[in-house]
Amino acid sequence: MGIISKIVLFVGFLAMPLFVQADSLNLDSYCDELPIGVPARVNISKGSSKTGLRQAYVLVRERVQSWKAYLNFEFQAESDLERDELPSSYRTTKNLRGDLNRFYQDRFSRCLVEFDGKLKDRYGREVLLRLWNSSSVVPKPPKVEITIQQAEFRSNSDNYSADIGCSTIVHEALHKMGLVDEYEERWNKLNPNLFKRMFLERYVPVTDRPANDCRSLAPRPTMMSNHRALRHLNFPGLMPAHVNVIIYPGCMKKNEVYYSCSENAYRTSLDHGGILGCRRTLPVCATSDWLELSRDLL
Repeated sequence: MGIISKIVLFVGFLAMPLFVQADSLNLDSYCDELPIGVPARVNISKGSSKTGLRQAYVLVRERVQSWKAYLNFEFQAESDLERDELPSSYRTTKNLRGDLNRFYQDRFSRCLVEFDGKLKDRYGREVLLRLWNSSSVVPKPPKVEITIQQAEFRSNSDNYSADIGCSTIVHEALHKMGLVDEYEERWNKLNPNLFKRMFLERYVPVTDRPANDCRSLAPRPTMMSNHRALRHLNFPGLMPAHVNVIIYPGCMKKNEVYYSCSENAYRTSLDHGGILGCRRTLPVCATSDWLELSRDLL
């Protein structure tokens, strides 16, 4: 990415609206219960999303307590990616560019199915994730393009490491459904200064002043806080607020607390070297209850 493009992206980040009126996105209906069997196409841009993350999927309510979300992901190789950086099971293919999409779509699909039964909350509400294909019985979801990077790359929602694991795939897929990170960045070495991170030095040595320290943290392992540990733990991978964000996209009435707390998910305090500082959010964001919901909000 050239320096001009980075400057435009940086200025756009600073100017990005945090909230927009729901009626401008025609999302009022998503505050209502989705009828069983009726698909709903969700396509909310990053700039319009109330969590600052793009939401792109088709949602179908299959049973009273079960929803299935279809994702339309396409994969492409980063321009400098070498064949020997890809998994050994891929290297026997002949066409690096043409076959890579099919290889990672198959891997992506198998990983989503592997987490069936884990993406539920304490109320028993379950979300199943599926990769959309031409035989799916729902409308085509908005396309999401993912770039495959070198094996040592730290995966994010738009770029996957070549050797990305299943739990990370599911974690990153949930970002495309509006869920933000909930872990401490202490060991991830991100530069706390957003400007320097984008233009000069993305990572710094481990510090006692980590980036994104304004973030509300999960009270226990979830798919958004510790997805690797969750594979080996026998409790729900989602909290009630997570499920609400997915099944009621854009609905302030159902998601007011989560939307408020998510404002600080990617902000760094001035004390830690940030240039924007923390936003003022609801008091509950500083407690362990911000991901919980009372039954009247389900």
